[in-house]
Amino acid sequence: MIWLYGPAGVGKSAIAQTFAEVAKEQKRLGAAFFFSNYRHEEKRRSDPLRLVPTIAYQLASQSSVYQHTVAQQIASDPAIFTTDLQMQFRKLIIEPFVQLSSQNVQLFNDGQGPYVVVIDGLDEANSDEAQRELMELIKTATKKPGSPLIWLVCSRPEPHIAYVVTQPDFATTCGKEELVINESKEDVELFLHSRFREIRHRYNLVISVPAGDAWPSENDFNTIVKEVNGYFVLGSTVVRIVEDPNVGDPEAQLASVLRMLQGMRITGLVKPLDVLDTFYARILRKVSDHILPVTKRILAICAYPDLFSYLNLTTERVQLLLLLRPAEFHNAIRKLYSVVDIPPDEEASERHLTFFHKSFGDYLRDVNRSGNFSISQDQARSLWPEAYDLLWVKLTRQHESSHFMECKSIPSIYSDIWLTNIDLDVYEALTNEFNFGLFAYEADELWDPYYANAVTRIVDLSRDAKVPTGFVRTEAIRDDVADMKLLHHLSLLTKGRRINPLDLQNDNPFEMLTQRDPAAAFFIVGRGWKSALAVLVKGSGKTVAFGREFPDSGRNPRGFAIKHYTEDGNYDVVGLNWPIFFCRDPIQGPDVIRSRQRNPKNFLLDYNSLFDFLANVPESNHAGLMFFSDHGTLRGRRFMHGYGCHTFRWVNNAGQFVYVKYPDYCDEAGRRDFTWPEAVRMSGEEPDFAKRDLWAAIERGETLTWTMKVQLMPPQEADPDKLGFDPFDITKVWSRDRFPVFGRLVLSKNPDDYYRDVEQAAFSPGAMVPGIADSPDPLLQFRMFFYHDAQYHRLASTNIHQIPVNCPFMARSFSTPNFAGVMRCDANTGSNPHYSPNSFIDKYDRSDVETPYTVSDNIVSRQSHFWSEGKPDKEYEQARHLYLNIMNDRERQAVHSNTAGVLILIDYPQIVQKYLGQLLAIDEDYARGVWEMLLDEEHVTWTAVKDAAKTAVIEGKNEKLRPHAKENKHVGDVPRVPVYN
Repeated sequence: MIWLYGPAGVGKSAIAQTFAEVAKEQKRLGAAFFFSNYRHEEKRRSDPLRLVPTIAYQLASQSSVYQHTVAQQIASDPAIFTTDLQMQFRKLIIEPFVQLSSQNVQLFNDGQGPYVVVIDGLDEANSDEAQRELMELIKTATKKPGSPLIWLVCSRPEPHIAYVVTQPDFATTCGKEELVINESKEDVELFLHSRFREIRHRYNLVISVPAGDAWPSENDFNTIVKEVNGYFVLGSTVVRIVEDPNVGDPEAQLASVLRMLQGMRITGLVKPLDVLDTFYARILRKVSDHILPVTKRILAICAYPDLFSYLNLTTERVQLLLLLRPAEFHNAIRKLYSVVDIPPDEEASERHLTFFHKSFGDYLRDVNRSGNFSISQDQARSLWPEAYDLLWVKLTRQHESSHFMECKSIPSIYSDIWLTNIDLDVYEALTNEFNFGLFAYEADELWDPYYANAVTRIVDLSRDAKVPTGFVRTEAIRDDVADMKLLHHLSLLTKGRRINPLDLQNDNPFEMLTQRDPAAAFFIVGRGWKSALAVLVKGSGKTVAFGREFPDSGRNPRGFAIKHYTEDGNYDVVGLNWPIFFCRDPIQGPDVIRSRQRNPKNFLLDYNSLFDFLANVPESNHAGLMFFSDHGTLRGRRFMHGYGCHTFRWVNNAGQFVYVKYPDYCDEAGRRDFTWPEAVRMSGEEPDFAKRDLWAAIERGETLTWTMKVQLMPPQEADPDKLGFDPFDITKVWSRDRFPVFGRLVLSKNPDDYYRDVEQAAFSPGAMVPGIADSPDPLLQFRMFFYHDAQYHRLASTNIHQIPVNCPFMARSFSTPNFAGVMRCDANTGSNPHYSPNSFIDKYDRSDVETPYTVSDNIVSRQSHFWSEGKPDKEYEQARHLYLNIMNDRERQAVHSNTAGVLILIDYPQIVQKYLGQLLAIDEDYARGVWEMLLDEEHVTWTAVKDAAKTAVIEGKNEKLRPHAKENKHVGDVPRVPVYN
């Protein structure tokens, strides 16, 4: 055995290829295998388990007696190809030749020998252990007497390989040969001469240099040879730049290369990799800035092939995965012909995009080398949701029609897998199973090829089977910010919580008053001047927080929803009667609901949980201030403002976008509130006051109008460090200086049938139309999926399919802390609180729940959630402004009284103390005003409140309450506090 080693780019593969070709000409080539971990081959060439079968097959074609012996081995052990590398090598290589040698038979067909086996790129095999093991196995084979094989193994001088080869027992069987630059310079020079002759011949009519003169000139050629310095990868890159078919001007390209080489000499770049990096950076800089993001998405698939290995992404399938038209795809890669092997169109369905040399992938993966051109593994993983758009399709009816929906003609990426001749009953059973059960698998299982194939078959079957079910969605949806862990959490929650029926629907005209750019271009989703609307207003009986039986006038957030009926589909807007929410992290959305639900032990309203949540979540107290203000007790639905809390994108046909909020549906009659005593009295006199009042006003023919306003923010301004807050943080408001008046909303019609028009109405922020898209707003992500699945469950899944709501779907899932749910038969955590963080966390059983406080995996959500850390005052800044500068004295006194009136009912002093600490962090007068009304200095002293304020901002974010980075388990012990029951 000979081990040929050398650094990257020195030409090891070229030598191995040449050696194999010469051996083949001399009829001495037994087998050749070239490892590669950056090419998307159908049978992955980085898998060491493919080595032995490949070598055995090639050797069998050279020796009939070996072929017969190996066939017997396979017949006696058909599972040999599923065994490990050592077993395969012993059964298919070592033992057959030992057996034949002992029989003294003619091994090869021509009677000669020995034969050469060439293995190149050993360092690119999947694992270091496999590389080391293979060298050990080859050593064992060469020591067997009568072995007819000579092995040439080429690799980089990786330490684990070098260690094996330098062991004493290798000295007698293994030779080492270092490929140094000086020895390859002559070969590289010959290579350059040959390729430049080919280029001149091909572009003879384009090159202006007379036929008798040298091109390149001797001086230019020597400059290139000197800078290439014996590195094949540099020489081949130079040649491909010069002959780039997209440019078609070798002279201009050569001049550009020479200028770049001259510049590198001036700047003192002498290391070959530095020169190579400069080449790569130059190539990527030629890609336009507005195209580069698409280019990097394409390159990510090539740079991290293992992430997409099961998809077998041919060039054509890459286009489908990224939803690119052919022209868009070629425009994104046409500058890369010198570094990427791009198949012609007629071969795009069979061949893969590959890098000409592994070093380009190394460059892209190393941020220190490639800078802004770098591609991280997380960026590549972000393409997974798009991959699942093609593989994992939620079987959801999109239209009332009975034929299959074909939004786009996207073939299955496993077009060779079909499920045919299946009975209708079996088909329906399969689709029902996958419709509700597909997305509960763990992430690792999702990437198992068994599941991938199974789901692919369902998708193919659904598209092509001749059965009139009509619910398959085949359009791939782009969703760059999907948080799959969150989706699984919300999916389980939907099955476990009470889903309140929807409330009041009205069909209304949406009248445009002014046309503004981009408002008219983006938001008018219907055709013409009017769109029909259905409006849902959630009063206290159908409120955000407490149950359906709660009176209309009780203290609560009021939700609303508007459905825009258009020819392009339905567009839903949902919001509240104030512009903020109680949490910024979407995975805490269910905890907001749980903290306001009835006690799971006795089903009584539990004020402990409400204040406990506020005391543990600093950012929630901005909404808490609104909750205890007069905004919490509206004088009916006719006199409420509406606020769309979420951030969307308005996108024009050119792909340009702005971020947008719908911060104001201003009631033109003015906002009117009850005082708390008035609200209590009205709750007793007429629990349905808000519904009845609105219904009666419309029946009387009164004109009820709201003026809609929007806020626009260019993406370059969405910088939290410049704004002083995260613009996608739903616990914060945008500054109110960009409100162009947009239009009017008029309520003019009551529903004709409550069940048909109200109970069966379903709203979801994920229902969008062309021109409107989602944003990195984490809570928008929560509602896009949770609302749809909640309605799905509430309406028993059948009727909701008749409403053409376009909603993204789940693709992957993770395990998260969940409670309740259909058929939950265990202790269900007993009487412990079902929200986190809380003050009774020590009651959690670590075997039952991963962590009491979980932050979503989505990178945008994570950045938004932790942006305020290290900036303690940012959690309270806007709440303080509301309390001090917007509220008047009467309103502040009302907040003190309203808060204290409920806080006095709390059973646990530590909750009161922590909550008052949160208020003190907002403003001392706010906290003292509430504290003085409690008249409970014995249990909650002002000193204790001040102590609580010192740690208020970190409540619920203590390191001990965070998930471990790897295991998602508790870290350390949580504080000991009284038991909740």
